[in-house]
Amino acid sequence: MGVTRAMKGHRIALVLTAALACTSAAAPAAAADCTGLTGEYLYDHYDNLLKPELQAQLGDVFQRWEDRYDVQVPFESTGDGYVYAAGCKAHSCTIDEAFLGIEEATCTAFVALLENEQYTLVLPDAQWPASLYDARQAWISR
Repeated sequence: MGVTRAMKGHRIALVLTAALACTSAAAPAAAADCTGLTGEYLYDHYDNLLKPELQAQLGDVFQRWEDRYDVQVPFESTGDGYVYAAGCKAHSCTIDEAFLGIEEATCTAFVALLENEQYTLVLPDAQWPASLYDARQAWISR
């Protein structure tokens, strides 16, 4: 899927840095809970690990992100402690999509959104690790 010239003109780096506490109701969790996600789907670990923290961190934008992360692919590793995957709104791929990167050691999340074919700012801007930035750029320019 390509990015149109108009989309490139509207491209704004969309970033959310959310420190996820990686806790679950069942037992205290450690940062190790965010390791081993390579090849896994987000929703396999969503309800107990990431959803409550993403809801808390994203606040009002949580539903926008979740809607655009409906159809998903497994996490890929960057090889330096981060995993990432993209998703899209059902029946709206290339129009409404979401990117999620996670630092495995700290459960820090990095999120970008494509809404109505425009890359939009989600929450506080922060510098992304180079490997996740490169993965996000590849997602943007596919």
